[in-house]
Amino acid sequence: MDSHQTTKNIIQNLQEAVRLIESSSFFAHYIPEVRTNIAYARKDAETANDVAAIDGRITVVEGRPKACGKPAFGASSHMARTVIEIMRIDPVKRAGINFRAEKDLIRWLEDRCQKTGIVFVCIDRSKEPGESKEREGQSMQWKIRAALGQTGGRAPDLIYTYGAVGKEDMFNFFGTDALSCTRNVLEMLEEYHGKYHEK
Repeated sequence: MDSHQTTKNIIQNLQEAVRLIESSSFFAHYIPEVRTNIAYARKDAETANDVAAIDGRITVVEGRPKACGKPAFGASSHMARTVIEIMRIDPVKRAGINFRAEKDLIRWLEDRCQKTGIVFVCIDRSKEPGESKEREGQSMQWKIRAALGQTGGRAPDLIYTYGAVGKEDMFNFFGTDALSCTRNVLEMLEEYHGKYHEK
């Protein structure tokens, strides 16, 4: 498969993931203030330009999830760098999506992951060294190292980060591609949402 075909497949996969999210009746509740993005990297990704994401991210319009722009390479910095760091541990995990945290959801996901074998870690960002916070790219590396310290070297499927001053608590879920990531997250959140928000 040539690089053009691979690029086309990545963009198409992201487009399908966006359509899935935009059709969700409940996902808007889980879009954080910084908004949601979905990132999907090339196999040999080294920089953010090798990772496709949603230009402008996914926001909420009239109570529904809405992509601000189209999938494009280089459209994300934070999610792209996170996926690249995960790929260094597990090259199969080339995609990721972020979503908002809330207290009941944290406990519920922790329990669900234990039952289903999903590798879930919680990272306290208040423990991050100052020099790591100040250097470009180092913060992401510290976060992944902290995760690996809990998993025994296994790449996590789900990371919950909290405790950073001035930053939202956040979930990041990782998988093989954008569409499967999105499906997994929507499946989990639909189950949770039905129990905690649709009473």
